[in-house]
Amino acid sequence: MTEPTMRPEALTARRLELLRGILGGAHNPSAPAATRRILVVDDEPVVLALTSRMLRDAEYGVLQASSAREALRLLENSDGLVDLVLTDVVMPETDGRMLGRLIAERYPGLPVAYMSAYSSNDVFHRGSPGPNVPFLSKPFSAEALLAVVRTALVSQRSNAEKENTQG
Repeated sequence: MTEPTMRPEALTARRLELLRGILGGAHNPSAPAATRRILVVDDEPVVLALTSRMLRDAEYGVLQASSAREALRLLENSDGLVDLVLTDVVMPETDGRMLGRLIAERYPGLPVAYMSAYSSNDVFHRGSPGPNVPFLSKPFSAEALLAVVRTALVSQRSNAEKENTQG
């Protein structure tokens, strides 16, 4: 018996359907953790796995990327199902600061939080993304991680509410 073949566009639609099933319902800034999706970006496999595990333990949906390029590809194919990007700052090829700028250009309103083993003063000495950008120093506890995630998500909700009242 042969396997049925699917057209590429059907495969993409199927991937989105599976992603929605894994991550839950539609994007909602005020949704509880269980329906929020976070894209974690880190080139260190152990850090990526541990960070993702902490978030899953707190009932967040998690996508993982080991590079900025992979993160952008996942965002492109996520159909707006990502609520927050948490990225390492120091990575090969495209660093987290550049990834943050690209996300701001392509996905306005999608919050980005940063993490690094270096202090925020060291990694943002030039081209700082701003004083209120969520930053997490490695190594970090689950409590510190979740505090940064909540701060970033609340900031996103506050910005969305401001836009709705101004428009």
